[in-house]
Amino acid sequence: EIYTLSLHDALPISSWSNFSEYIKGMAEVKLFGKAGGMLRGLEKYLDESLRWEIKNYKKASFPMSMYKSIILSLLTFVVPIGGLLIWNAPTESTVLAVIMTLIIAPALYEPLLTCVDYATQINLTKAGLFQIENIINETAFAIKDSLDEINGSDVSFDSVSFSYDSKVDPLRKPALNKISLVCREKQMTALVGESGSGKSTIGQLILRFWDVDEGSIKIGGKDIKAIDTKELMRKIAFVFQDTHIFSDTVKNNISMNRDVSEKEIMKAAKKARCHEFIMNLPNCYDTIIGSGNIKLSGGEAQRISIARTFLKDSEIVILDEALAYTDAENENLIQEAIKNLIKDKTVIVIAHRLKSIMEAENIIVLKEGKIIEEGTHEELLEKDGEYKSLWDLQFEAESWEIERKAGEHE
Repeated sequence: EIYTLSLHDALPISSWSNFSEYIKGMAEVKLFGKAGGMLRGLEKYLDESLRWEIKNYKKASFPMSMYKSIILSLLTFVVPIGGLLIWNAPTESTVLAVIMTLIIAPALYEPLLTCVDYATQINLTKAGLFQIENIINETAFAIKDSLDEINGSDVSFDSVSFSYDSKVDPLRKPALNKISLVCREKQMTALVGESGSGKSTIGQLILRFWDVDEGSIKIGGKDIKAIDTKELMRKIAFVFQDTHIFSDTVKNNISMNRDVSEKEIMKAAKKARCHEFIMNLPNCYDTIIGSGNIKLSGGEAQRISIARTFLKDSEIVILDEALAYTDAENENLIQEAIKNLIKDKTVIVIAHRLKSIMEAENIIVLKEGKIIEEGTHEELLEKDGEYKSLWDLQFEAESWEIERKAGEHE
C-alpha cells in the first residue's frame, strides 16, 4: 500500500460508539426528551470525523496521485515506446528489454483494477451523499405549539390508513387500512394478531414516529398533529419490545439523565422489580452497563425500561410485546412490575401471549392491517373466530411443551 494510516491518525473508537449509541437508542432518546443533549454529542462527533477525513486525505493525496500517474503512464506508453525503440535500434538487448517489460506489465493490472474499484466506491459514496442530502433537506413536520390543554387520555383512531412504502411504489402495501378504534381512558386495550398485522405500527403512529397517510389520531379529543411534540412525549410512556440500554450507569439509564433524586430512582426500581439484581451488581446503581460493559439479560433490561417508565409517570402507557424475550422467572417479575405500572393509566398492550391480556377491557384483533374482531376475552372466545383460533393454538403449544418437559424428567 502506498499510504497507511497510523493508530495515531485513526478516529477514536469512542466517537464511532457515540454515533452507534445515538442511532440504536433514537426511539428512547426522543421519547424521554433527551434529543438535544444526544444531538450535541453527535454533532461533535461529525465535526471530529470531518476534520479527521480532511487531514488524512491531504496526507494521502500526493503519494496516491504519483502512484496512479506512474501506473497509468506505464500501461499507456509501454507498447508504443517499446516498438519505437526496436524500430530505431533493433538489437538483441533492446528486443529482450521490451519483451521483459511486456511480461512484467500485466502485473500492473491489479493496481489498475484497484483504481477502478476506487472510482466505483466514489460513485457509491456520491449516491449515499445524495441520499443524505435529500434527508437533510426533507421538509419537517409542521408542528405548531398549542396552548390548549388535552382533556383526558383516551386515544382514538378515525379511518387511519398508513404504509411504510413510498406513495409512488406500484407494489405499495398498506400496514393499516382505514381502521377506527378507541382506547378508553384508564382502561386496558389489547392489540393482538399475527406478525405483520399492524399492531406495533399503531403504537408508533401514536408517538408520531410516522405520520398517517389518511385519517386522524386523537388524544383527549385533540389531533396529535396539533399537539406540541414535547407535550405528546410527556403524555405517553412506551415500553419497547427491544429495550436499548445505553453505555452508562444503571442510575442514568433509569433516570435518562433527568434531574431526579437517587431516592426516586430507587423507588422506581423497586416498583419495576429490578432493585434486587441492581444491588448485586459490582457498584450497584453506579455500575456501568450496556455495550462493552456488564451485560443484562433480556428480562433485566426490560425491567430497567419499566423503571424508566415509572419515573416518567405518563397518563398513557404503551407496552409493545413486553414479555417477548423473557424466561419464566423474569416473566413473573415483569408481570408484577407491569401491574404496578398500569394502575389508573390508559394502557395499550401490543401482545403475542394472549394469557397476559385476558383481563383487558377491550381486545382488538388485527389481520393484514384491518380490525376483524373486538370485545372482551370471554366475548371473543364465544365468537369462535380468529381470536379463538389464536388462543387454541397457544394453549396447544403450551400443553405440548409441558408434556415434553414432563417426559424428560421421567
